[in-house]
Amino acid sequence: MTDRHEMHQQCLITARRMRKNQTQSEEMLWAALRGRKLAGLKFHRQHVLGALIADLYCAAAKLVVEVDGDIHEYQANYDATRTRRLEDYGYQVIRFRNEMVLNDLGNVLEQVKVVAFARIPALTSTPSPNSGRGKFIQQHTPKPDSCD
Repeated sequence: MTDRHEMHQQCLITARRMRKNQTQSEEMLWAALRGRKLAGLKFHRQHVLGALIADLYCAAAKLVVEVDGDIHEYQANYDATRTRRLEDYGYQVIRFRNEMVLNDLGNVLEQVKVVAFARIPALTSTPSPNSGRGKFIQQHTPKPDSCD
């Protein structure tokens, strides 16, 4: 096994452990996001991104949502470096303090939704012909009866 593979496996084990030991605010935010409850956006919790684990992640928007407790006051430099690493790979990171999630969940969800939907069009270079966005004229091309 390669070192990279071993590191990824270790991250998966850590993410599983973190899912079982969520903070109250992480649990509350996850309950509001899971099952596409927020405007149909799909989120994953404790999602592995390379060597990092995101609290919550929306792939469609390449959006990482972090819920920060008191420990983050003492690791501001680490968090800033981690955020820059994620941004270097095209992810956007938004952070919320535990207290904000617990006391103003509606505002947190609105901010997540606004950021996610602002990013989705930017990540889609051209609309799919079947998306209903943009113009697409399909020309009829007869299909061959058999492959040669």
